[in-house]
Amino acid sequence: PLSTVRDRVLSANAYIGSTPIVEALSRGAQVVVTGRSTDTALTMAPLRFEFGWAPDDWNKLAAGIVAGHIIECGAQCSGGNCLIGWRDVPDLANVGYPIVNAHPDGTFEISKHPGTGGRISVPTVTEQLVYEMGDPHAYITPDVVADFTTIQLESVGPDRVRVFGIAGGAPTDKLKVSI
Repeated sequence: PLSTVRDRVLSANAYIGSTPIVEALSRGAQVVVTGRSTDTALTMAPLRFEFGWAPDDWNKLAAGIVAGHIIECGAQCSGGNCLIGWRDVPDLANVGYPIVNAHPDGTFEISKHPGTGGRISVPTVTEQLVYEMGDPHAYITPDVVADFTTIQLESVGPDRVRVFGIAGGAPTDKLKVSI
C-alpha cells in the first residue's frame, strides 16, 4: 500500500494502457485524446478494436505491443537509428516512416511507402526492438508482458519485414514493484 511508503515517495507516474482507448473507439470516437498513455498503447488500441482481441489473449496483445514498440520512435526502424551499414542507408533526408500491416492472428509486417528514403530490414527492425527494452523476457506494459526473446523476424521483400511468433503473459504475473 502507498501508505507504507508514502514518506519515501517523491513522485509517481501512472501510464494507461490500451483499454481506455479501445473503450473510446468502441463508443464511436474518431479522435482519442489521452492522458499519460504508453507509446505502445497507441498502436495496440486500434489493433484490439479492429480485430476484437480479448484483454487476456496474451500472445496477440504481446504482438500489438511489439508492433507499437517498433514504430513508436518513427523513422528509427526505417534506418534513422541504424548502426549496421548506416552510411549505405538511402536518402535519409527523405526517410520513410514505418507502417504496420497487421493481421488478426497477431502477425504483422513493417514496411514504408515506396519512393521514400531509409531502409526497412531485419537489422533496422532488430535495432529498434532492443531500444529501451530492459528485460528481454519481460517487456512490461499495463496491457501485457511481452517476451522479446520469442520474436521472429523475416525479410519478405524490399523494405518489408514480417514479425511473428511473439509470446506474452499477464502483467500481474511478472510485475514486482519495490521502493
